[in-house]
Amino acid sequence: MINLLDGGQGRLFGTSYPVPETYMTMTDLGPAAGHLCALTEAVPDRDLGRPTPCTEYAVGGLLHHITGVTVAFGGAAVKARGESSDMAPWGDASKLDPDWRTSVPRRVRALAEAWRDPEAWKGMTRVGGGDQPGEVTGIILLGELVVHGWDLARGTGLPFEVDSATLMRIHSGVAGVGLEVDAPVSVVMAGMRRDP
Repeated sequence: MINLLDGGQGRLFGTSYPVPETYMTMTDLGPAAGHLCALTEAVPDRDLGRPTPCTEYAVGGLLHHITGVTVAFGGAAVKARGESSDMAPWGDASKLDPDWRTSVPRRVRALAEAWRDPEAWKGMTRVGGGDQPGEVTGIILLGELVVHGWDLARGTGLPFEVDSATLMRIHSGVAGVGLEVDAPVSVVMAGMRRDP
């Protein structure tokens, strides 16, 4: 699921991006989670087969992938060891919960709540079969929530929103690839290896 930091690079399900030391502090994931939940709740059934910028997944597969993110990073928040800490990425639309429009947002909100505990950001944790610091894992999770929100919005034609505080954290993460601090959302997404 997630590869470890290597030479200052975080890995977001196969996509690398810089994680400077000043970026690795506790962050409220609630706003990014809330935007992703609102998008999920607005997805019509007819769009589940549409492609997304996350080229491995159509919309339905991406929703199942996001469900897997809640399992893996929910376990990481409490330093769990076992299936959740070693699981590979999910992304099978046929395994999406029948009540996904309710269950996925519920899981995402619970995930953000778990990462409000300062202990989640301390010490080492494990996700995707690799050990890494909690503060790094939390910031990678922030990237997951924002980027997959972008993917979902682009795949369905729904509007994408990100609050200014979250965008500033993302700016910090991509500043190392030449972006200005006040870069627009589309430019930040390009820095996160997404085609705006």
